[in-house]
Amino acid sequence: MKKKLFFVTGVAILTVAVSAFFYVNKEQNASNTLFNANVEALANEESTTGQAKCYINYKVMDNERCLVCVTCSYKNGRGTTKSGVCKY
Repeated sequence: MKKKLFFVTGVAILTVAVSAFFYVNKEQNASNTLFNANVEALANEESTTGQAKCYINYKVMDNERCLVCVTCSYKNGRGTTKSGVCKY
């Protein structure tokens, strides 16, 4: 009788342990899939090529930004003379 009780208890503990393992593993896979999707979306967004208007002259202002053609970088200011495009 004790052997049967010991066996049934062991099987129950093993069943709970295996179920918990699969539950945790499933949750981690869902999290990894979401994480990988977010990383891929961010990477695709950064690698897109496009064009933006740039300015050869600009007036310095703290509350605005414009793209300067010579360096293709943003500076604090408002563009005054349009010159072309910067590719990104």
